[in-house]
Parts: sequence; C-alpha cells; structure tokens
Amino acid sequence: MKRGRPKYTITQADFFSAYLYLERNYQDYSFQKLLRQIKTPEKLQSFCDDNLTPEQWKKLKTTIFAERKRNKDSAPGKKQKNITLSQDAFNQLQTFKTTLHDYTNKKYSYSDLISAVFTHLNENIDVQSAIDLIESNRIV
Repeated sequence: MKRGRPKYTITQADFFSAYLYLERNYQDYSFQKLLRQIKTPEKLQSFCDDNLTPEQWKKLKTTIFAERKRNKDSAPGKKQKNITLSQDAFNQLQTFKTTLHDYTNKKYSYSDLISAVFTHLNENIDVQSAIDLIESNRIV
C-alpha cells in the first residue's frame, strides 16, 4: 500500500544514513527482517514508499537533510565526528559562539571554536592544571 511519494529520492549518498536511521528507530521484527534484505538506494526508496507513514517519512527526511547539511558544511577531505555534550556544555559553547559573532560579525562553527580553544589550552596549560580545571567545574 503506497502511502505517499516523497518530494525527493533517496540517493546513494543518503543510503547509509537513511538505512541506519530506520534500523535504529523501528524495532519491529518484521520491519527489521525486510530492512535487512535491502542493499540499494532504489530498494530502500521502494521499501519506504510502501511501509512508512507520512509522519515517519517526515522524520526520515529530516534526518537525511541534517546529514546532508553536516556533509556540506564539512571541509573537503576532512572527516567529521559526532560528540555528545551535556546541555550545560552546549549552552556554554553556544554563548561563546554568539559572543564571538557579536564581536567579529563572523560565523564560526562549533568545530572552529573547540579546535581554537583546545589548541590554545594544549600550548599553554600543563596536564595537572587541566585536570584541576575540569574537576573544579564538574557537576556532581
């Protein structure tokens, strides 16, 4: 039963992130069994057309677009890594990013900020001082 055609097609570049998203988010045994048989973007497209509701398509599309944006924003030849931050750490990073933007009127990525700060720290702080700094700011 077709539930609606998306306004785009899952491409080869989208295949891996779309497949992983479906694998992580839909744990139904029969769904997973069908999913494991899929090896091409065309088959994944057909599977999604036949099995996803409009709401599920919307979530998948959001995931694909976010992955495309991450890949577009990365420097050529530089592989990106994902990290998990506490809400407090993210808020501090966001505040720092906003402050720099307000001061310079330039946009900096989170990677730019983290890289610059840690380059400076690595050049100017000894290991024990870094440990003391982390321990004094740790939320218990």
